Amino acid sequence: MIGLQTGSQINTDIINRAKYYIKKHFEDKGFNNCEVEIMQREDVTGDNKVIVDININKNEKIKIHRIHITGLDDKKERIKVKKAMKKTREHKLYNFFRSKKYVPEKFEEDKANTIEKLNGWGFRDALLVADSVVNIDEKHVDIYLHYYQGKKYYLRNVSWVGNTVYTSDLMERILKMQKGDVYDMNLLNKRLRDEDDAVANLYYNNGYVFSSVNPVEINIDNDSIDLEIRINEGRQATFNHVRIAGNDRVYENVIRRELRTKPGDLFSMDAIKRSVQDLAQMNQFDPEALQAELGKNIKPKAATKSNSLPDGDKQALSDASDSNSPTSPCKTSSEKDTNAPDSSRKETDKPCNCKSKQTVRTIKTTPSPSSNPGSEEKDRTSPPSLFSIPNRRT
Repeated sequence: MIGLQTGSQINTDIINRAKYYIKKHFEDKGFNNCEVEIMQREDVTGDNKVIVDININKNEKIKIHRIHITGLDDKKERIKVKKAMKKTREHKLYNFFRSKKYVPEKFEEDKANTIEKLNGWGFRDALLVADSVVNIDEKHVDIYLHYYQGKKYYLRNVSWVGNTVYTSDLMERILKMQKGDVYDMNLLNKRLRDEDDAVANLYYNNGYVFSSVNPVEINIDNDSIDLEIRINEGRQATFNHVRIAGNDRVYENVIRRELRTKPGDLFSMDAIKRSVQDLAQMNQFDPEALQAELGKNIKPKAATKSNSLPDGDKQALSDASDSNSPTSPCKTSSEKDTNAPDSSRKETDKPCNCKSKQTVRTIKTTPSPSSNPGSEEKDRTSPPSLFSIPNRRT
């Protein structure tokens, strides 16, 4: 890890890099005052050789004595903000069994967690104005955090634009945020993208792999916010073919029998998850490795003709078509757009004309599995699914 090996060259850069990695290793464990000294002495057993001695003095761990928070009026809020810091804790009774070491990298992460906590209480404009770390002795530090809390905002109106598949009433029931509620940005992100029953996953599990859901603040009036949620549904996608790799234990048809993803079916992440669970229950493969590989090999791709599919997928596609009704439920996006009413087609292409003169603010949210960057949506209708089957550990 440190780059020093027997027989390798040594110079000043290699020595400095070794010191850096050694110090970083101990700083991650709380030894911020670690001292590293690397010395060279001549090796009398051979020419052009040296013996390298590494002397490490860890010193004492640096622990957090107190965390001082200013700028927040309510004492209970200050305590909750402190508890939002997962890896940076002060010496208090409720942290008796928790680590109180000071790690700079974890401290940076926890500062972001505190802002997220304030955003969840409706303080949309909350900022960390200043922060400092002060040594009080060789073993302890005090942390000072000063916040700008700002105004507490409430949700006034929520409108939906671009949804043609699902009604706005259904979306509102899924969102679970009503007029007059505190403007909780964390809950908004969860209900739109993160949770299993979120709005984005509703589309994603029904074939709309290329859909996107973007909340936009279109009007801010005193402490009230009007929210417009813009949906780009995109095309429906189907399973093209399912390739199975890494299996050397059972016949492939036995695995395919457990799959809930058939060629020609609408894409559904729920179906993939249930297929992985069924494979894990066979006790032939490593369940942890199956879960780790879940979703990694789903690659959107142009539709492939059935005559170019593997033999196993041809048979699965044939069985699926025999069992379905004459009218196939898995229409392509082009067929669906052609049969749709003119009004629905125009609504999708209609630009958003916001009457508000306020600045439109797009809320930054964590990308969902359904989002797809750039122009990759073009000419893509069928993402194949690759199941990498790890053998069970013996």
